[in-house]
Amino acid sequence: MKGNLNEEDTLPSIRELASQIRVNPNTVARAYRELEMEGTIMARQGLGYIVVSNEEQVRDSVFDNLSGELREPILRLKKSGIPFEKLLEVIKEIWKDQN
Repeated sequence: MKGNLNEEDTLPSIRELASQIRVNPNTVARAYRELEMEGTIMARQGLGYIVVSNEEQVRDSVFDNLSGELREPILRLKKSGIPFEKLLEVIKEIWKDQN
């Protein structure tokens, strides 16, 4: 917000920042996740978190990461015989709760 960081600047690792500001690493991880969802930073393989200004790039990255994380639970639901429509109902309900 102050403009101290430029696009593509790398942020400290979660553990490093937690140590610097003397907070629990989970707190930093949560803050990084929130910043990522806002489109301020994004996780980049091998680099850690970087500052971005292109919200579309961040959304694409978040979607790619979450798609990978959702694959296993969705396949388990399918193997359990849960109908696709039931999964969609759950997704819609969660989506509505966040608006």
